[in-house]
Amino acid sequence: MANEKVQFNNFNEYFHDFHPHLMFYSWNGCGKTTLAGKTGMKTILLDCGDAGVVTLRDADRSKLKIIRIQSCYHYLDVMDVINRNADKFDLLVVDTLTGLQSMAIREVKGKKAEMNQRKWGQVGSRVIECISETKSFPKDVIYLAQEKRKNRDEEEGTVQVIGPSLTPSVREYLSSSVDWVGRLYIENGKHKINFVLSDWIEAKDRGEIFPKTLVIPREGAYKGIRNRIVTSIHE
Repeated sequence: MANEKVQFNNFNEYFHDFHPHLMFYSWNGCGKTTLAGKTGMKTILLDCGDAGVVTLRDADRSKLKIIRIQSCYHYLDVMDVINRNADKFDLLVVDTLTGLQSMAIREVKGKKAEMNQRKWGQVGSRVIECISETKSFPKDVIYLAQEKRKNRDEEEGTVQVIGPSLTPSVREYLSSSVDWVGRLYIENGKHKINFVLSDWIEAKDRGEIFPKTLVIPREGAYKGIRNRIVTSIHE
């Protein structure tokens, strides 16, 4: 065993069938679900209790399957089936992680109205376990989350910090699970995505392949984003 040589795949072989895993977050109504759910790809979407999926009522149901998640344990059971049938789909969407986290809070809190540090830890553990199962999906994955804004005191005054509405432990684990985090927003009537991390906005572009702001069409945007990632990796 000690004399055996360790074999490594070369770069091109490793990324031959590369599938991006991304996370998008935004304020209500900015188009997260439309971006992820109307791609034209064979998509399975996990509805974790948010109302956003109503925007998919006119989507092509021959290419979109929606599963309403009932609990964190149900999520894990569903992912077990999905991972065993991954060849039937091209894209998995979690809509939203914020909704899944709210589900975990209700399960952990039970009938008692108060949360404590131990219970928040249990919430984080449940959501992280779900993400762990999702990241095993061998095709494209899009995680969606609601946007959270909070004020932070700086020497020059108060600034607004923007990021996904998730607990710190979940955000940290999710960041290690994806290479692209984009903030979706609307500016001057145009839908835009910011992939560049700043002191005030949480984002991520590990390959540095996107401009600071990317103007996107209302529908069909994800394929362009995906093609940009895959092409850059293969160049």
